Amino acid sequence: MKRAIFLFDTTGYAAEPFTKAGWETYIIDIKNVGLYAENPRATHVLSWDILEKEQEIIELAKGATFVFGFPPCTDLAVSGAKHFASKAKNNPLFQEEAIHLARSVERIGSAANVPWCLENPVSVLSTKWRKPNFSFHPYYYSGYLPEDDEHPDYPKYIAARDFYSKKTCLWKSTDFHLPPMKLIGKTPTGWNLQTLLLGGKSEKTKRIRSASPRGFFVALQQAWSE
Repeated sequence: MKRAIFLFDTTGYAAEPFTKAGWETYIIDIKNVGLYAENPRATHVLSWDILEKEQEIIELAKGATFVFGFPPCTDLAVSGAKHFASKAKNNPLFQEEAIHLARSVERIGSAANVPWCLENPVSVLSTKWRKPNFSFHPYYYSGYLPEDDEHPDYPKYIAARDFYSKKTCLWKSTDFHLPPMKLIGKTPTGWNLQTLLLGGKSEKTKRIRSASPRGFFVALQQAWSE
């Protein structure tokens, strides 16, 4: 049975296509407690601190097909650059710590000797680590979702068929191959709904804004199952 490890994941949107295809899937995040302790989109849900459990995750990842991660971007995304100076006053190493956390995906995949990939928005990872290998907008993969699709949890905020723009960057190992795009013949205009309708720092807002683009992971599952 193929196995996929998803780090810093609580929603399970990325794991779901693989779970449905019969893969063994793990979603791992310290926030997988309470309401998020069980999730039918993955076969295993672990409430582990990624850094504290790094060695255990390496052992788990050995023999997996790949490791994919969604490390926190709060201290990295350039959209929050106006807050960097005040954060640095409180903790001069705040970005170094955030980068170390993000690169746990690389360390785990490399130590387990399996392909790995991590996702972040446009961020200082590009200047303080290295340039991303690839970038895309969710609508690039809209064609992998059915015509009658709507988001299962947040249809008010996330456009049907992932038909919205939000530049997403990927850093990956050389052996992590990406799926072909499948557009639906047009390009979104204006703001995506997450930006237009959401504000504040609530946990709900963070979950919606960081929700994995489902079409991309349907495409990824098909590519890795062939």
